[in-house]
Amino acid sequence: MCALLLLWVCLGVSAPAAAQNVASEVPYYSYGSGIGISSKDSLFLLNIRFRVQNRVSYKTESAQDLRPDELQARVQRLRLRLDGFFYRPELVYVIQLGFSDQDMAVSPGNPTPAILKDAVIFYRMGRRVSLGFGLTNLPRNRQAVVSSGDLELVDRSPITAAFGIQRDFGLQLYYYNNMGSLYYALRTAVTAGEGNNALNSNEGLSYTGRVELLPLGTFESCGIAMFYWRLFQAATAWLYNWFSYWQGVR
Repeated sequence: MCALLLLWVCLGVSAPAAAQNVASEVPYYSYGSGIGISSKDSLFLLNIRFRVQNRVSYKTESAQDLRPDELQARVQRLRLRLDGFFYRPELVYVIQLGFSDQDMAVSPGNPTPAILKDAVIFYRMGRRVSLGFGLTNLPRNRQAVVSSGDLELVDRSPITAAFGIQRDFGLQLYYYNNMGSLYYALRTAVTAGEGNNALNSNEGLSYTGRVELLPLGTFESCGIAMFYWRLFQAATAWLYNWFSYWQGVR
């Protein structure tokens, strides 16, 4: 009887302790902008999310009956994004994959699908400086640096493609600062110059630079100033693209 009582006490004490140890090994999950998974020691974070953008286009050249000359319905983008940090919160990684035909740029002249969109590591050296290495967007015109998920429309302007490649592999350096109420950002990149789906390389490199001025602030909260600033940026981008187009036509 004493032996059974002793066994029951041991099981009663050890079972919760064992359950606690098992529970402590389970990673931490969070929900918000995707599904977040972090390790017990907070040395690794993985955030998983995806997005789908569908597109339906209708084109007609008749001003009387509006019969469709062209009608398209397709999945414009299907993206899977993995991001987080490893070892330290300053070491950030971004991996993005695209699975639609439009995303993979599949065509008779380009049968190799470009599934990989981003594979880059950033080292945040304080609040103002970030150094990136890998494959990602080049800091070119405004539409190129804005994610397709944040665009007002599904498509970018056709002029954007005329400025060269959108993604490339190499080094990028970002610097953010302000002089009083004038905020600015400097972005530069030294890359291979071969693009996203390149199989060959040459001896040349690509050099990209961008300067952003934010005289009305960083717009951490929305307001009327944000509306007018977005309107000004849209008008400026339209005029710039229009001017570039006519320069190319001439």
